[in-house]
Amino acid sequence: MNYVLTGRTGSGLSSAKRVFERNGFLISYPKLSNFDLPSYSMGKKHLLVIDISTAIGDNQDENQLVQYYQNFHAELKGKFEILFLDADESVLFRRQQQDQLPPLYSKLFNVPWMKAFGMEKKVLSPFYENARFTFNTSHSSPQELSQAIDLFINLGIERKHEVSFYSKLLSTLYYENFWANIGNRMSIFQEIAAQPDMVRKFIETFSDKIKKPLSQEKIAKQYQNASRIVITGMGSSYYVGKAVKDMFQKCYAVSLPLDCIPLSELSFGDLKNVLVVINSNSGETGEIKECFHRNLFKDAVGIIGITNYPESFLGKKCQTDNNLLFPLDVIKEKSISATVSVSANLLILGGILTILQTIENPRSMVEGNFLNDIQDLPQVLKGLLSQGMMNQIFSWTNKMASHFRAGTGFLVGCGAITSILPEAALKGIELARLHLSPLEHSFAHGPLNAGSLEGAIYLQDTLTSKEVVIKHIEKLIQHCPVFAVGPYWDLDLPNLHTLACAAGNPILNLFSHLTIMQLAYSVYGLIKGLSINEICQPSMLQKVVLSSPVS
Repeated sequence: MNYVLTGRTGSGLSSAKRVFERNGFLISYPKLSNFDLPSYSMGKKHLLVIDISTAIGDNQDENQLVQYYQNFHAELKGKFEILFLDADESVLFRRQQQDQLPPLYSKLFNVPWMKAFGMEKKVLSPFYENARFTFNTSHSSPQELSQAIDLFINLGIERKHEVSFYSKLLSTLYYENFWANIGNRMSIFQEIAAQPDMVRKFIETFSDKIKKPLSQEKIAKQYQNASRIVITGMGSSYYVGKAVKDMFQKCYAVSLPLDCIPLSELSFGDLKNVLVVINSNSGETGEIKECFHRNLFKDAVGIIGITNYPESFLGKKCQTDNNLLFPLDVIKEKSISATVSVSANLLILGGILTILQTIENPRSMVEGNFLNDIQDLPQVLKGLLSQGMMNQIFSWTNKMASHFRAGTGFLVGCGAITSILPEAALKGIELARLHLSPLEHSFAHGPLNAGSLEGAIYLQDTLTSKEVVIKHIEKLIQHCPVFAVGPYWDLDLPNLHTLACAAGNPILNLFSHLTIMQLAYSVYGLIKGLSINEICQPSMLQKVVLSSPVS
């Protein structure tokens, strides 16, 4: 998409131009003496900046200028979309006085400044009347203007908009049709929206892709000899492993001897006669390569690898001997923050543990309970992505954004939900620059040092009674506002803002909370004015180590 940027002098053209520069546009400044449009380059994005103070020469006749810009507009029509910046005349007058523009105007037009002020409006009228996007900067800061321009060009907004505030533009697009205007145009939301289909595919292929490989007689016999099972990974992959371990031990009565250890700490333990389960989205992290380079798994009974890239280092290592590979088999995530791959990892690891439990104890009901609990998961996730639910998330997140000014707070949970707090906190940093300290339910048994924290997000657990949840929240609201997610939406407590989330079994509860927080953090980033690139691909974060320092 190619654009024309123009507007009244003093309306903020310089601030808007810098947004296009950051987004990789080739910028041209057409002049009256050079009418030719720049040649188009395939794959390049063009911006024409029509700044009246640089587009004309000395002693130009007013009628000549009007005719020129009418012809120029006709030449651009259908090839460029117009963004027009404006402001109230009193504001423009003040800004131009501050920038000492009156002498410049008089020189350019060879007329008194106030007459030149009116001529500019007349000359630019064809662009104003046909602009796709008009922004009145009278009461907006340069930062708000930049945020609005970034939203406009990165979402490719198609309908005509006239706005004065970034927040108004965002809420209009959001409530009008979130998925058409925003969700389907941002990679992070597209990846979150892929989760219902991923779960449906997992259910359909569970028997062939999870149960069948683990039930092979040789593999089953070998793995039965393991003294314990160590789940390992780094970052999100480690947090997923810990969440699954805790949930299955607490809620599904899994009796397997499970440990969860970060990859970087495996060298401090004894892995003899151990079944190792390695989680890694990329399969190429330096920690994985170092573990194999140091031959840490030589005495293990086997390695189970979970990765989205079967041809990765981990993928190849797990396709030999007594090892097994379970591909995540999800879309390659463009965003730096893993979403659908995290959910796939949760399910696959949960499925592996259920089959290992069945191998250990054929009379166990864990497999049946697990499969029964995930049957309704696709529909539940689909409901969370509906326009109605997205509207509730926006309203709830808007209130939260008004309190979290510096971006610090607590992330609190109770019951089985505490297992996902580290992962949810990591997503807060990646997607919203929210620094939330995970705080488990044990906070209720001692003093709470709130310090300067601005708020707390409380994730309710359906397996925890309403009375206990009330006691937890009552303690939190003594120090800061509380933003709760869960089924207990009717709590009559001050300083509490609740986003209703239907009750369900442990699997539904965990996935609902995780998905809602992924959505809320992404929306929070938009509300706070982070650019789309900053939300999806923050430059200061690195997703994986692509090569190992070990030769």
